[in-house]
Amino acid sequence: MTQPVSGDAIVLLIRIHPPESSDRAALYERVRKWWKMSLAQAERAERVLAIVNGTVVEVYEPQQWLDAPADEAEGRIGFVGHVASDRDRWVGVSVQHLFKPGTANPVRYLPVNVLETRRAAAEADSELALLLRLNQSWHDGISPKELYDVSRAWWVLAPSKAEQVTRVLAVAGGIVREVYEPNEWMPSPVPGLENRIGFEGIVASDRDRFLELDVSHLFPPGSANPVRYLPLTALLTKPATIAPLSAPTPTTSIAERETTEPGLRERVLPLMSAFEGDLLWAQSRAGQELFHSNTIAWLLRSFSEAATPIIDVLGATSYGPLAHIEVWRERKNLDIVINPVGSNPKVVVENKLYSIPYPAQLTKYNDYDLPWSSGHSSSGADNTRYVLLSLMHPSFPLPRPWKHVNYRDLASALDRINESRLGRTADLFVRYRALVHRLVSLAEAVDPAQALDEPFSVEEVVESLPGGSLDGAIVRMRFSGLAQVIQSHFNETKSFEVGGDKGGLITYFRRLASDRKVGWQFQQNQLRFVVTVESGEHTVPGKEAARATVVESSYLGFFNHTDVAAILGSDLKSKTYQPSQWNHFNPDFVYRHRPVKPSISTGVLARALASMTSRVDEWAERSGYSEA
Repeated sequence: MTQPVSGDAIVLLIRIHPPESSDRAALYERVRKWWKMSLAQAERAERVLAIVNGTVVEVYEPQQWLDAPADEAEGRIGFVGHVASDRDRWVGVSVQHLFKPGTANPVRYLPVNVLETRRAAAEADSELALLLRLNQSWHDGISPKELYDVSRAWWVLAPSKAEQVTRVLAVAGGIVREVYEPNEWMPSPVPGLENRIGFEGIVASDRDRFLELDVSHLFPPGSANPVRYLPLTALLTKPATIAPLSAPTPTTSIAERETTEPGLRERVLPLMSAFEGDLLWAQSRAGQELFHSNTIAWLLRSFSEAATPIIDVLGATSYGPLAHIEVWRERKNLDIVINPVGSNPKVVVENKLYSIPYPAQLTKYNDYDLPWSSGHSSSGADNTRYVLLSLMHPSFPLPRPWKHVNYRDLASALDRINESRLGRTADLFVRYRALVHRLVSLAEAVDPAQALDEPFSVEEVVESLPGGSLDGAIVRMRFSGLAQVIQSHFNETKSFEVGGDKGGLITYFRRLASDRKVGWQFQQNQLRFVVTVESGEHTVPGKEAARATVVESSYLGFFNHTDVAAILGSDLKSKTYQPSQWNHFNPDFVYRHRPVKPSISTGVLARALASMTSRVDEWAERSGYSEA
């Protein structure tokens, strides 16, 4: 009795010319010998499918693989087997789509689940091309092997979607450089990169149809995600007339509109599952930043020489291993204070995992006495580097002398530590390193710049994720990323404030006078223009109407959403205010807002907020007030 095969079992497809005789024995002899292929690969195959004119005509279970006699076909192999009892699963199935026109090799290996998924995709006309942007890895003179290696792994996309992919296009500088046909997809073996997969495959036989094709318009300007899906038919039919997704028109075809990036759930779900299964993660949740600060300090103190890469990434370049490092934790509210003995600069670290402290807080730390310096000026101690360590990028210029180091840089430093030098701690260190990589992967996955065409609001997706322990962190990182996308619309650096809890909040203000500011807020899908009235008599409960009177008399023209409406169109909902009708909240805010649809994309929202930023700047510059 033939044993059933699982979805990840390998099947071998062999194309043959039909035998002159319809006898089943003649068909078997035609299929079983002799073929130019790897014996090691052949022995993995649990089924051999005989293909005639693109259709499976018989299925065999190989029992033994044999080398061909020297006088028949030296260097080739064949098999001895019998007709499989589960032949009806495949006999009669068309696999023509797996052998493109011009393909010379009659042999194909595929996992069962990929074979069946591709068959379903072909029948539904839903085969996909996968475009992979290799800009950082590509260089002139790159070898075919190197190009294949950087193309095949590791990418953030779902296995279920990848199995529909029949062509992988390696893209650099917007131009298709090579085309592969994936045979098998596998998960990343690197702990902390659980949301990435890679493929094994071959150069596609029809590569010339795609090589040198300009597909730059399929990557929206500003999009950080290097992965794009595209229905294969869209490339095969009119590859030169595909409209840019950033400016869809009513004439855009359905196939072109389906050019997409991996969705947020696809990017995040494998990581969330990995977090939930990690005991170290569970232990760290009691005090997230404390946990990481304690771990970093302990590594530096206990393994000074081995942990030198951490010192290097924090900016205290050691030019070699350090024999001794003094470390203090929570010294006068400073998270980590580091003295690489005999070396400069020293380091002060403010560790913020999912948030960024306000400039005033960082500036306050400059005055604090340090073991090697006391009574120094408000500009900080000499020969000392002040580092803000965070998963998030600052949304405003950091005050001097502070510098930002991302957890991504910390992860790279941990990669350079040789765990074999950490003794019995090595296994725990490897798990901590994986945890940091997973946090970095999460921050990259939720960054709205990954998919500018995707709705900015992630409330429904976040509610569907397991655990719930990272809901607030995901939203804050999302708003932090929005600040970076808005900033990309300006040459000069702006100062945005990101905050809020699970709902998220981003604001931008400029001062008009010592007791007046104008600005905007985006919170709870509301675009708000805001004026603050900060004089003492207006900042107590019960004075809301008085504040509104001041705003209406002097700043009524500021509250104008006309430019925003031109950008958002139907994404901006209507909101009517009666004369003298204002919203407010204590101690000093007066505002009016227009709601936006939760489906608004990051790219469109960022353009609207950039327009509101310019309006705030115009009013501030018109006032002539100097904030210095």
